[in-house]
Amino acid sequence: MNDLAFVLNGPAVARLHALATLAHNEWLAESGDFTGLKTLRLFIVYRALVRSLVEMPKQHPIDARRYLRVATRTACEPSPYLLLCHGFSASGKSLASQSFAPLTGAVRISSDVQRKRTRPLCAPNTAKLATDAYTPAAIRRAMCWNSAYP
Repeated sequence: MNDLAFVLNGPAVARLHALATLAHNEWLAESGDFTGLKTLRLFIVYRALVRSLVEMPKQHPIDARRYLRVATRTACEPSPYLLLCHGFSASGKSLASQSFAPLTGAVRISSDVQRKRTRPLCAPNTAKLATDAYTPAAIRRAMCWNSAYP
């Protein structure tokens, strides 16, 4: 998450929030590291403060202030909330959520991408899902990745 925060600070400073959200969601889809989200805000603030301190001695006060604004904005973000997108197969859920996420800064979790993940923290398989991927046991396994859910 520390390295991801470094990457996300660039677009945040440039006020390219949609780009930061796209990069963030792509990284999450590939890595599956949703548990790391608990620390991401901390690392974004940390990285922004460090960059601000680096810019000050170089006589770049405008850049330093930009990083301070990112740190302040990130530290003061409201608590996260959950939005669910559901509907019939092929009704446009994926397209709608892909379009919505960059506009709002949302973290997008696709259940189909999670079902294609063969184990935690690995890239999803690109093969078509088998019909047994939608059984209750398969859904628990894909969504929880926890030994408490056999």
